Amino acid sequence: MEFITENTIKRATLRFFKAYYRLRPRTKEFLTVSKFDVTTPEGVIVDVYYSFQKPDRTYFIATAEATSYYSKNEIRYRLQKRVLFWDSLALSSLLTAFALTWLYAYRYEVIHTAGLLLTAGACVLGMTVFYLLYRTVAMQFHRYRYIYAVEQFKRYHADEQWVAFGEDVFENFNDKYLRELKNQCIINGFGLVKITKRLEPQVLITPTRHELFHGKRKRLSNLDPMKIMGKIKFKQSEEWWQKIFGRFKKSPDDFDSVLRFQRTYWTQLLIVLLALLLMSVVFVREMARADLVTLDREEYLETIQKIEATTDDEESTYYEVDSAYQVAVDPQTWWA
Repeated sequence: MEFITENTIKRATLRFFKAYYRLRPRTKEFLTVSKFDVTTPEGVIVDVYYSFQKPDRTYFIATAEATSYYSKNEIRYRLQKRVLFWDSLALSSLLTAFALTWLYAYRYEVIHTAGLLLTAGACVLGMTVFYLLYRTVAMQFHRYRYIYAVEQFKRYHADEQWVAFGEDVFENFNDKYLRELKNQCIINGFGLVKITKRLEPQVLITPTRHELFHGKRKRLSNLDPMKIMGKIKFKQSEEWWQKIFGRFKKSPDDFDSVLRFQRTYWTQLLIVLLALLLMSVVFVREMARADLVTLDREEYLETIQKIEATTDDEESTYYEVDSAYQVAVDPQTWWA
C-alpha cells in the first residue's frame, strides 16, 4: 500500500492556503511569502509557512504541521506518565497533610491514641488512596495527553495554525487518536485539515480568529528568512549537576524528538516537599504536647474536697502547695 508522503502533504497544504486565504484583504506592494520547513533557534519547526501584509501594515501569518503515515506520532497523543505521577503525588500528599493538620488543630490526639507507627501508616495509606483515585480519573484529562503538533503550536504565535494530515494516518473516522486531536484543536483554536489520496483538502475544523492565549506565545519576529531560520544552537555536553537534576527537566531536548515539549514538574516536587515538611512539624509538635496532661476543673475540685473531708483537724499542721489545675506533667515514653 502506498502512503501519501509528507512532502506531498506540505505542497497540498500550501495550495490549500493560497485558495483559502485568496480573498483576505492585503496590500498590493507586498508579495505573499510562503516557505517549507522553517526552523527557529528555539527548536520550533514550521512545515508550511504562509504570510502576507494586511492593509494596516501588519503581517498575517498562517502555519501548518504536515503529518504523513510515517510521522503519525506527531499527532497521536501519548500519556505523560511522569507529569501524571507527580501531579497525583503532589495532590495526595497535600490532602493528607491538610487532614493531619486539621486533626491536630482540633486537638484530636491521633498519635497519643493510636501510636506513632500506626499514625504514620495511616498517612501512607491515605496518600496511596488519594494517589490512585486521582490517577484513575485524571488519565482522561487533556492535560496528560501530549500531542507534539499541538504543543509546538503553543510555543509561538501565528494568526492561524493548522494541522494537516493524510487520510491514511488514522484507521477510521472514530479513531481515538483522531478524536483527541479534534478535541485539543477545538480547545486551543487550531485548524484541522485532511488531505485525501486525490490531494484534495477536507476542512474538519477551522481555526479561531480570536486570540486565546492572550500574549503568552512568542511571536515570530518578522518575515526576513534569515531571522526566521536563524542559527541552530547545538546542544553542548552536560555538566555534572545537569546530569543529576536533568531528570526533572522536559526530556529529551533535541530537535528531532517529538517529546521535547513535554511539561516539567518542578512545582509538583516543591508541593510534595512542603506537604512532607508540614506533616513532620505536626508529628513533632504532637509528640511534644503528649507530655502535658490536661485535667478537668471539676474533677480537680472534687479531689481537693475529698482530701479535705478525710483530713483530721487535730492532726499536725501541714502545708498545701497550690498549683495550676489545668496542667500536670506526665512524662511519656511510649514513642521511644
